[in-house]
Amino acid sequence: MSHAQMKREQGIGLAEVEQTGLGEVNNAKLNQLLYQLRTQKRHQAQTVMSEQTAAKVLSQPVPAPQPEVTSLVELRQVLNSTAQILILDLEFYGGKGTRVAQLAGQVYGSHERFNYLVFAPEAMTDAQQLKFLKETNLPYLDATKLDLTAVIERVNQFMHRQQIDYILSYDNHLDWRILNEEAKRYHWTPDQCFWKKPQDLDLEAILRQDALAGKTGISLQSLVGLLGINRELPFHQAQNDVTYMARVLQYYAHNINEEII
Repeated sequence: MSHAQMKREQGIGLAEVEQTGLGEVNNAKLNQLLYQLRTQKRHQAQTVMSEQTAAKVLSQPVPAPQPEVTSLVELRQVLNSTAQILILDLEFYGGKGTRVAQLAGQVYGSHERFNYLVFAPEAMTDAQQLKFLKETNLPYLDATKLDLTAVIERVNQFMHRQQIDYILSYDNHLDWRILNEEAKRYHWTPDQCFWKKPQDLDLEAILRQDALAGKTGISLQSLVGLLGINRELPFHQAQNDVTYMARVLQYYAHNINEEII
């Protein structure tokens, strides 16, 4: 029996149960339909596996876990590998409790990027809401569709398309804490929590432990200045901070001087 035929027969069986109603189907008839559906489902799964995916699954190696990165040497190795790295930055609303206001990201070495503003009226002042509507040129009702859950789903889709191996950010302890609080607030499943899937790379922590011997860290703005990178973009805007991090990573990927911060 072909895959298409099984799907048609399965659809007919389900439709018969739905249209007739359980109250009008005797037990023998219902049991027969359920048995047919279960049998067809098992046969269909076996056929699909044997004919379409078995050889492919056997030929693919099991993905190796991504190595932990704790030093600039290891970071440089990752940057010069084929790993897919998402550079990520978040900004927040304050006041009635810290909430996510913006998420921006870019795939290292690529033009693939995103920049999402989050409309959270319960955490925004009137002035912030008006600014959001002006910047996005959206009616209020359309703006409400850009809530955090919708934005997180877009980021999840982006990461799936790009097959991200690492998420790199700068001094990200606040980012992860707020995202975890939001996950509890909205009852997201683990699959919805994009930041828990790839390995985490905190560039500030790597620099502090390696180049600064565990002493006080350095801000992204100061780091960019020390490396002589042009600072023409305003800092503390997620899309700009992502751009600066990408430039810093390019610097470290190509500079073999271990003494430079």
